[in-house]
Amino acid sequence: MMNIELIQLFMNDYYKLPRQKSIRVVLTIAIVYFFMQLFVVNGYIFLRHDVSTLIILNILLVFILSGLTTLYFSYALLLSNEEYEKLIYLPISEQDIMRSKIISSMLLPLTFSLAPQWITVLFMIMKFEWMILLKYLLFIPLFVLLIILIHYVPMSILYLIRKYFKSHAHFLIVNSLVILCLWGGAIYSFVSFVNLKEIHFNVHGMSALQFVDELILFIHHVISSLPIMTSLLGNNEAVKYIILLLLLSFTNFFMFTVASYNIAKRYKINSQLDSKPLAINQKRMLFSKSDLLFYMQRENLIIQSYAYFRVQMLITVIMPIIIGFIVLLFKENIFNLLDISFLKANFFIVYSYVVFLMCIFNNQIGTVYSKEGKLYATQKYMPLNESLLNTAKVIYITIMNIISIVISFVVYFVMEGFTVNSILMLIFLIILCLLNNLLAPLFDKKKPMVDWEKASDAIKSNFNVVIGMVTSIPVVSLFLIIHAIGLMMNISQILLLSVLAVLAIVLVIFLRKKIYANT
Repeated sequence: MMNIELIQLFMNDYYKLPRQKSIRVVLTIAIVYFFMQLFVVNGYIFLRHDVSTLIILNILLVFILSGLTTLYFSYALLLSNEEYEKLIYLPISEQDIMRSKIISSMLLPLTFSLAPQWITVLFMIMKFEWMILLKYLLFIPLFVLLIILIHYVPMSILYLIRKYFKSHAHFLIVNSLVILCLWGGAIYSFVSFVNLKEIHFNVHGMSALQFVDELILFIHHVISSLPIMTSLLGNNEAVKYIILLLLLSFTNFFMFTVASYNIAKRYKINSQLDSKPLAINQKRMLFSKSDLLFYMQRENLIIQSYAYFRVQMLITVIMPIIIGFIVLLFKENIFNLLDISFLKANFFIVYSYVVFLMCIFNNQIGTVYSKEGKLYATQKYMPLNESLLNTAKVIYITIMNIISIVISFVVYFVMEGFTVNSILMLIFLIILCLLNNLLAPLFDKKKPMVDWEKASDAIKSNFNVVIGMVTSIPVVSLFLIIHAIGLMMNISQILLLSVLAVLAIVLVIFLRKKIYANT
């Protein structure tokens, strides 16, 4: 039974617009810009390709949007039990709570994925493809629900054994690893099915438009080979299409029932476990005369105070390692697909920068001050050394980056072998991470969002993350561009990396002295 009032309660609790008017304006502009870009892309495909290509590319977009929004928003909300204290005394069954909670958590991915489809529908109407339009409109909501629920079922199974995990953070970590394995298995199965080794994508001598057309045709060729696409796009596949819709409907209903039943079964016990206050292990505290170590431990306690912060920090560490491993795993497929001599000759450099970009594209460094919450206001009335406090925050996240980079390089050495320039490249990337970590939190330092109620709001609802990236990435990207130009000019790697490293060190020292030293 669907409880509309309960769904509305969860929606009001989950989905809140930013309080700052400036952020709302920027967010509105970003959404309008996204739709304008999407309209241009769809218009280009509409004019130069057929309807089937338009549908396939939009299905790919829906798959990406639904997957990312489920992982970034809905997944964490579903695992949170913060509403337990509000609902425990109400005459509502746990099964009704879970059904309403799952439906509420699915609304955001559904909205994000389906809202852009009006553009596709508009172009299909212009083509007078009424039958394909009807088939597409019936298929796409069921497809989005399938993607969302595929993420929910493994989580609900793990939820049954939540009591065996030491803490909620450990439970979230295992869930994240399971989902990563699920995505990795799906990517590997897809690559094995379509056999990318037989597809050659030669980009030599192409203009920009030719490259775009070739890329669109490549995506069309790869995805249209899937059996599900033949049922959707075929003209004489009515029976198969009806069977497909029935199969999707039954699968979605089955997974929704399994997920709601599993979570409801352990909801009360697990909520009580998660509501226990954090116990600080005094034996693991280091007592030293070093002031910097004191501030480092303070920063660590802020991260450890919420399970959500701990999980996000872990994802920041392991994501570059996983992405780097995937790049190494599919190295030959990439070479076969993209016949680019520059890529083959400088694969280690490309791999290093992929790992580096994954290190800086995170939501941690841009929210280091916002995560303090109510503690931030007390800094003015406590005898804290602000310079050391700022330094500790930068060093803490930089250490996490160093762990990611070092492990990623070790994986490369094991799989591909050691290179002479690798140590210099490693040092250079660490300096770049330090430079990025000095620039990214500048805005959050001036205007932190500290009035959050849930730990997830300090990161996911914080626009300072985007502003931090906009502040730091252009400066860091300049080094990447200089490095790429140097490679094309055949400048010695040792000389090039040494000059870039010295330049980065000069900028780090300048920022440390001028911005962070006297604040």
